[in-house]
Parts: sequence; structure tokens; C-alpha cells
Amino acid sequence: MNLQLKRVTTLFLTWEFFVLFLLCVASFVIRAYKINELLTITYDQGRDLFFLEGITQGDLKLVGPTTGIAGVFLGPYFYYFLLPGFVLAYGNPVGVVLWQILGICLSLLFFYFLLKPYLGKWWALIGYFLLVINPGSIEQSRQIWNPSLTVMTMLPAVYFLFTSLKKPWLLAVSTLLFGLALQTELAYVIFLMPLGAGWILYFNHLQHQTLQPALYSWKVLLVSALLFGATVVPQLAFEVKNDLMMSKAILTEIQDPARKVPLSQVWRYRPHALMAELNDSLTAKAPGSRYLLWAVFAISVINLVMVWERRHEPKFQPIAPLLLFWSAYFWLPLIGMMFHTGNYGNFFNYYVTAHYLPMIAMVVIFLSQLKFQRITASALVSLYIVIFARYAFFIYDTSIFQFSLAHQINALKHARELKTQTDTPIEMYVGNGLPKGYEYVNHWLEKTGQVEPMHWTMNGNDEYIVMYEPFQDKTTRFFFLKWRQEYIDGHNCTGQKSFGIIKIRKCYKVSK
Repeated sequence: MNLQLKRVTTLFLTWEFFVLFLLCVASFVIRAYKINELLTITYDQGRDLFFLEGITQGDLKLVGPTTGIAGVFLGPYFYYFLLPGFVLAYGNPVGVVLWQILGICLSLLFFYFLLKPYLGKWWALIGYFLLVINPGSIEQSRQIWNPSLTVMTMLPAVYFLFTSLKKPWLLAVSTLLFGLALQTELAYVIFLMPLGAGWILYFNHLQHQTLQPALYSWKVLLVSALLFGATVVPQLAFEVKNDLMMSKAILTEIQDPARKVPLSQVWRYRPHALMAELNDSLTAKAPGSRYLLWAVFAISVINLVMVWERRHEPKFQPIAPLLLFWSAYFWLPLIGMMFHTGNYGNFFNYYVTAHYLPMIAMVVIFLSQLKFQRITASALVSLYIVIFARYAFFIYDTSIFQFSLAHQINALKHARELKTQTDTPIEMYVGNGLPKGYEYVNHWLEKTGQVEPMHWTMNGNDEYIVMYEPFQDKTTRFFFLKWRQEYIDGHNCTGQKSFGIIKIRKCYKVSK
């Protein structure tokens, strides 16, 4: 115990701790900067914030948000993690996202402590620095939704998995975190499950070959399985309470061919979608960045060749598991996505939310094995600083960011200025027809006394305020024109004003 305390004390007194502290603070500042002007509150965020408010009022939840399968829900732990931020900020969405950012920034430190034993302090610091300024890491941490926490659960899960090679009981901690990761992005983590299973089988087989006891004893495996299972206890309770709703939904999904598309259709569009998302998360689509992405793919293959060719070198053998693990982490979800034909063939960017982790890890490990390390490290860091600077120039320019919480607040406050009757309502159009984000912001403004109460949607009033966003495609254009015909065309509407993309005006019904 004294030795462990001495190690911790030594760390806190070194330049290493000072640099890590500065990078951690910088990580928070980068993500929190101008968050009020850049935070988006759409349907998902509005739903989740109402969800959190329900918990504070005693409505404890057994499940979280829905998945791509109707009737199947993720676990509720995402909300219970956000709950302290919600309470401390009194429901302010900015406070909630700042709490989330703090948790994510602290979790990124695990990347440094994972790489350090294998690559040394300098390369571990370089890897951590790249993660701090990675566009994908920044972008996802600034949104209030469950995929944002994938990295916060997966990264420590990977760290404890590697640490379990010396302390096998830490496998239980890793599986617990892995179970929590399943509640952040279901499909992505499911495609990684063979990696964890393969890890356990391989290292137990390795011990068996040398006639030694298994690295992971049956007791460790049992505790790991129990902790993993504990993460789904609320969902199981929900199942019992709701007559096996999720099980039935899964069976319906399997048996319903209408929800699946031909594999040929997936292969036609999915590679481009995956490449675009990986490029965006790695470089924010910087000019020429597709070449950098192809370089990452090449490095993933070279890493595997390097492991095979240097497998007998004693100095290289400790690094081999690290390279193999991150290579598998890189390829398994991508291959899985190429064969995922469900959910009507839809692909959403959050399916590979945390995929910048293996890309950065593979590049750093690969470069650390080359000659002229200082030159390669300097070139890599310089290139990524340029990529981050370009990304920051656009992301922090509020003049081109036309949809945000700040615009929503200003539009809702302006609605009060337009009305002349106490019962004047707001009539809202958004693309999916569900203005849950606006409803929550309006509710929060009223609850905190920033605006006077105002009805939501029409209720036979002659005077009303219309707010709407522009349509995005042919489908939303149809619904927008239908909504416009009902509430604007032929009515007396005046004084249009814009708050970013949000249009607002006062209207009166015209008597026929």
C-alpha cells in the first residue's frame, strides 16, 4: 500500500502529471468553448432532457432510448450518468453537456496510460494529444446523446482488459464497462464482442500450452459474467414488467423480411458512407484528407504484416498484442457494418462513433516502430495541428452555424414579443414533425422564469405564432407544404424574422 501511494505521489510531482493536467484542461476548454452558441437541441436531446426531468421527479427508468429496432430499448445508465449535471444545472442543457464533456475528457486519459507501458511516455503523450484535438472526439462530446459516451466506456474497458494480463481480476472491471458500452451504441459494440471473447480464449490457451494455470480462472470468468449481466438487469426487469416486449420486437425483426434490404444494396452504398464518416471523424474532411484515410487503411495492413514478420523478436513481442488488438478493433465493426442489412438498410454516423480510437492507436504504434522517430513524430503532430486549426476555424465560427440552442432561445423569446393576447400559442414545424427539442427549451425557459408561459400548438386561437425550419428533402418538402397550407397560406402573417435557420412570424386566421 505504501509503495502504491509512493508511486501516485511521485506521478503528481513530475512533469508528466503537469503535461497531462494541461492537456486535460485544454481538452475540456476545446470542447466547452462557445458551447451555448454551438450546442444543438433536436428531437433526441429534447426527449432525453424530458427523460432526465422525469427521473428527478421520482419516475425512475428501467430502459433508455430506443434502438433501430422498434420496441427494443438501450439501458438507462446513460441518463443516470447525466443526472448529476442535470440537477446541478437545474435542467440547463448547457450544464448537462458540460458535465458530459468533463466525464469524456477524464476518460481520454486512459489512452495515455494504455499506450505508455508499450510505447513509452513520449509516444503515449503524442497519442493522447492527437486524441484531444481529434475532430471526431471533439464533435461527439459536444452532443447530448448516448453515442457520445461510447468512448467513455470503451476506452477504460480496453485499458482494464490490457491491465488484466498482470492482474487477471481486472477482467471483471473490463467486462462491466463493456456491458455499459453496449448501452451507448448497440450495433457498434456488438461487432466488437468477438474481440473480447477471442482475447480470453487466446491468453488462456497460451497459458495451457506452457502447462500453467489459466490466466483467467473460472472464478474471474464467473464474476466477469455476473458484472456484465448486471448491466442489463434494468432491461430484464422492464421485460418482465412489459410482457417480454423487447424479445417479441427482436423476433419480429428477425422474421420480418421487409425491414431488411438486399446485401447488394448495402454493398453499393455502405462503403462510401463508412469512408465518409471515418474521414469526417479523423480529419473533418480536410483537403486531401482522403489520402490520409487511405494511409490509415494501409497502416492497418502493414501492422499485421509487421506482427507476422517480427513475431520471433523478443523486443517486439510485448507490442504485438497491442497492434493485433487495435487492428481487430478497426476491422471488426467495419466488416460487421458491411453485412448489416437490417433497419431498412439505414446507416447513421453514430454507428462508428468511437472509431477514431483504433485509427489513432494504429498510426501511433506503427510510427513508434520506425526509424527517425523524432522526424515522424514531429511531422505527424504538425499535420494534425494544421487539421485541427482548420476544423476549429469553421466549428467556432458562430456566423456560419445556423442552428443552435442560442438561436432557439432567441426565437422563443421573440415569440413572446410578437404576441398580443395572453393565450397566443406557438405552432411549430420541424422535418420529422416532432419539435421535442423546442418543447424542452421552451419548458426550461418557463420553469426558470426567463419567459412567461405560452401555449404550444393551436387550440382554436385566432392569433398564433408560427416557427419553422426549412425542409431538407423531397419527403419533408411534402409535409412542409402541407403544414404551410394549413397555417400560413391564406392567413394574415406578418413580420417574418430569422434566427439562424429558424423562421418566425405572427399570424391571424382570416375569416371566410
